[in-house]
Amino acid sequence: MARKSRSVKKFYSGGFSYKSLQDHHNHQETVAAMESAHYYHLKYRPDIDGLRAFAVLSVVICHAFPTFLSGGFIGVDVFFVISGYLITTIILKNIENKSFSFSEFYLRRIKRIFPSLIFVLSFCLLIGWYALFPPEYKQLGKYIFGGAGFFCKLPFLSRCWVF
Repeated sequence: MARKSRSVKKFYSGGFSYKSLQDHHNHQETVAAMESAHYYHLKYRPDIDGLRAFAVLSVVICHAFPTFLSGGFIGVDVFFVISGYLITTIILKNIENKSFSFSEFYLRRIKRIFPSLIFVLSFCLLIGWYALFPPEYKQLGKYIFGGAGFFCKLPFLSRCWVF
């Protein structure tokens, strides 16, 4: 266990003063700055959020009203371009700062993507339990397994006429 400074011990034990509270806050800011200083983060870009909104709305409208906006699937391409731009910018800046690491890059992606992925896959299993017949639920299980392992297209190969 890491050694705590006197002021931090005093803070955690309940007998704190303004000075110990201030020292603790400064320590937290320093640790946070050290953790984020070596890894480049993009600043907020409202123009990119606008493009994301366009992408999402076009896909939603395409699914909801296919005759109204039959080319709405272009939003998926826009989203891929945005993601590619953002990820490439972050990687290049970190390479430039000599702070790029594949393991850290993928660890950050896992921390960002997995909570949502687990929620969506669990929700699909839950709804499927109540809404699907047993053979359909078994098929859903294969797709969820593929989604969880990031090889979600493989279960579709047997259903595709090309293969």
